[in-house]
Parts: sequence; C-alpha cells; structure tokens
Amino acid sequence: MSDLVVIADSHMVRRDEELDRFTALLDSLAGNTARLYLLGDIFNIWLGSRRYEMDHMLPVLEALRRLTAGGTAVRYVEGNRDFHIADGYLGDPFDAVIPDGEEIRFGGRRFWLSHGDLVNEADRQYRLWRRFSKSRPLWTFLSALPAGVGRSLANALERRLRGTNVRHKSYFPLEACEAYGARLIERGFDRVFLGHIHIEKMLEIRAGGREGRLIVLPDWRSSHRYLRCPPGGSERFVDVP
Repeated sequence: MSDLVVIADSHMVRRDEELDRFTALLDSLAGNTARLYLLGDIFNIWLGSRRYEMDHMLPVLEALRRLTAGGTAVRYVEGNRDFHIADGYLGDPFDAVIPDGEEIRFGGRRFWLSHGDLVNEADRQYRLWRRFSKSRPLWTFLSALPAGVGRSLANALERRLRGTNVRHKSYFPLEACEAYGARLIERGFDRVFLGHIHIEKMLEIRAGGREGRLIVLPDWRSSHRYLRCPPGGSERFVDVP
C-alpha cells in the first residue's frame, strides 16, 4: 500500500512562475502515492465549468490526469475560491469532489480532511457569504453565461483576488483550531488535516479521553511543502526542490 499525500493552497495564477514546479511535484507522486488529497484553492479562482478554463489550468489538469491514469486516486476538497468543481471535473481528473470535508480510514487510522475555512464557527458573516456564493441558483446563472463572458469574469476575479493572496499570515486562530480538533478527536478521529490558514502547525489534542493530532498545512505557494502519510507510520512534511 502506497502513501497518502495531502497538498493545500497552491493558488496557481496566470503566467505563474510556480507552474512548472507544481506540475513537476504532481508528476513525482506517480508510483508512490495511493491517494492524493488537494485541500482546495489549487487555483486562485476556479469556476467549475470547462467552458471557463484558463490557460494556466491546463498543465495542472493534465498532470492530475497522468496521476489518475497511473493508479493514484485524486480527490478534491473544495476551498473558498472553488465553485462547483464537481460539475466539470468529477471523474476527470477527480475520483471525488468534496464540498466541506471527508472522513477516510487509512493505515488503520481514522482521518478527517477539510479545507479549513469553516473552522471559525463564530464567523457568521463569512458563513452566510459562503452559502450564497456557492449556492446552486447563483451557479446556475453563472454557468449559463456565454463562454467568453464567463472567462472574462474568471479573469477579473483572478486579478482581484491575486492582490489578496496571503503569503505570510501573522495570526493563527489557535483557540478555534483547538476547539474544532477537539470535537473531531472526541468523535474518534486520529488525525484532522486542514489547509486555508497558510501557517504550518501540528497540535496535539486530548478530548473525551482520546488523543489525536490536528495538522494545518502551509500554503504550497509560499512554502513548497506538502504532507506525506505512510500507512501506519508518522506523517511528515516534505520540501519540494
């Protein structure tokens, strides 16, 4: 049984100098990775219709297709900048597209994987925006736009969001992460994996008489690090040369 690999927040953009490095990473996973989880925001903005694809997306999607053709199960957990990815990409290249989070069993342990934007339960304003921006009625309207209009909208959103990329966040929501992790550890999970926050952390958590670990992945874009989990072994961060 090969390893589980988790990558978060690559935020690929147009004319991206990181594109070759990221696709090389994906190609390097062939033959040693049973499952790849992408914890959202692989692109800076992603409208889940093939009609709205941008040029920088194509090399990444082709690299993911090569992985799936080689036997790696590739699963996508939607981030806050992903919109209805299953509509265009479920089955090609993704085995599954997960809106919020997913439970899996791997190497005798129980894992929970999520993007991480819902960790702060007190942020009701964001939760309302998320519900609206990802709603099916809004997507029905957007996905019916002419292809050129949709691509123009995606390009405009990408430009707008590019200025909000956070390469070095100065605040880690420790209390919210500990509370989120404790709820899941108490329910029987051994590991909780999150992205979104962009700051690498491993928190040992005890809850309900159980011990577990919450792991926050750094954003791949600024760290060039991902997580590798061997069956039954200890997970470790790996640097991408």
